[in-house]
Amino acid sequence: MPQLDFFWWGISFLSCWFFFIFLYIYLINIKLLLLINEFSLTSNAFSKVFSFSWLW
Repeated sequence: MPQLDFFWWGISFLSCWFFFIFLYIYLINIKLLLLINEFSLTSNAFSKVFSFSWLW
């Protein structure tokens, strides 16, 4: 059944792309949090809330 094989191949391809996009966005957020922490120590609580909101 070639249609079923194409369906599963499309799902695996899309899931792989979504995983890489999520990983890329997550790494960008970590870099932004590190930059914010370097700017001032008072933003530590803000970065914790920011990272917690991104986890959910």
